[in-house]
Amino acid sequence: MLKVSIRQASSFVGCMCCIAIFAGADCENGMPMGGGGTTPRTLFVVSPNTNLLTFANPGALNGAGVTPTTELELGLGGQIVSPKDAIVTPAGILIVANSAGISIFENAFTATGPRAADRIVEGAESGISTPVDVAYDAENDILFVSEDATSNEILVFDNVSNLAFDGDVQPSRTIGTNDNAFDAEQMRFFGGALYVVSRENVLIFENASTLDTSDFTADRLFTSPMIDEPGISIDSMGRLIVANEDDSVRIWNDASTVDGSPAPDLELTIQDAVRIDSAVIDANDRMYAADRTRNLIYTIDNVSQLSSGTVQADRVNEADELQTPERLFLFEE
Repeated sequence: MLKVSIRQASSFVGCMCCIAIFAGADCENGMPMGGGGTTPRTLFVVSPNTNLLTFANPGALNGAGVTPTTELELGLGGQIVSPKDAIVTPAGILIVANSAGISIFENAFTATGPRAADRIVEGAESGISTPVDVAYDAENDILFVSEDATSNEILVFDNVSNLAFDGDVQPSRTIGTNDNAFDAEQMRFFGGALYVVSRENVLIFENASTLDTSDFTADRLFTSPMIDEPGISIDSMGRLIVANEDDSVRIWNDASTVDGSPAPDLELTIQDAVRIDSAVIDANDRMYAADRTRNLIYTIDNVSQLSSGTVQADRVNEADELQTPERLFLFEE
């Protein structure tokens, strides 16, 4: 098993980036959020070379006439640069991991155009320079950051919604290992556990938010001959969804128990797809899958009612602004 140590640090900090999709409601029209307003289900799409896009009510979108709801421009001077992944907190704060550091926008649903971030976390003390990915524990307001896929450690920051989480702040602690085979390329947090993609494996660390030890072993190690460079997500039902840079999406029904090399419960090959880098499923059992090669987002309804095999997308988002989408993340209350 992989040995992982925890190095105690002080203070706090955060980071996030790649391709992301967020849905913010139980129905297509939306649901109340903080301040008494209503936020529609919103899809955030992150690509390293194009603007960060959102699509409100994404489940209904179809065809070439689709336009983004917001388009957060890339650039220097406080803006995001080469984003890798992103998350939105329950309070609606957008956190983006990118080559400028951790860029934070206080309102994820109005951040658009050539605007600077409200906060940026980066610098020598934080250990953040060009973060690769992030994961977020919403219950405890904790951010996990992979600074570099070859750094063999994960930075952990507490209280990241606080405005003091800004500038060159130190991590609260780190999860580290001397094993050169450990590359934290992508992370997701679900049910108290941190899921870390490392090459062709997914390492699962239980009780990740409270880890404080110098000698730690991953609780579960998930691998499969069907996956090589996986992009993962976990939906509200606890299903582990894996995209593997091919034309298929593979689903394991219970992320909390995956260990070893179990066969997927469902394998969907999307007709006409070329390279699916990321896929997510919303609370309405609707899957969104991003095709990086064809610059499309496929929507497939009623996933739990499907059987393994080839499926045709129910709708396809063909917005011109979609360019090499790489990460999808579903934001749901």
